[in-house]
Amino acid sequence: MITQYYAAFGSNLSHDQMKCRCPAAKPLTSSFIPDYTLAFKSVANIIASPQKKVPVGVYSITEACETALDCFESYPNLYTKKYLKLKLFDDQVLVMTYVMKKEYGFGNPSDAYYRVIGEGYIDWGIDDTFLTDARDYAIKNEDGTAFRSKRWDGNAYK
Repeated sequence: MITQYYAAFGSNLSHDQMKCRCPAAKPLTSSFIPDYTLAFKSVANIIASPQKKVPVGVYSITEACETALDCFESYPNLYTKKYLKLKLFDDQVLVMTYVMKKEYGFGNPSDAYYRVIGEGYIDWGIDDTFLTDARDYAIKNEDGTAFRSKRWDGNAYK
């Protein structure tokens, strides 16, 4: 299924990063996914959590963008696609996002990865409390079973 809208909650919040990955993607607006929370399994994920919300940046994307994102997100091996209805510009629209397929444990993100997401929060004007709370929770609950990213570990993007 080719989706017109993509909701980013992790490193793809960064406008610079998305320009490199998906040059045709256009940032539209920020929004919230209700009843989910941001979680770090060393990389960002969202997990169902009633009464919580996850800030996202919503992009319009092309078929080529979705293909590039699929590759970057290791779809369908690491992440699967989730389709949600969000209210954007006074209308309900279907957006696609990625959710980890396997349940990994909580884990602290690398400094480089966290920095890129932080840049994305600035790009979208999102309160970084969501980000710091998720990192603090991951640090306190880390048990050694988090996913380890070859791309982000070592504090350098590859």
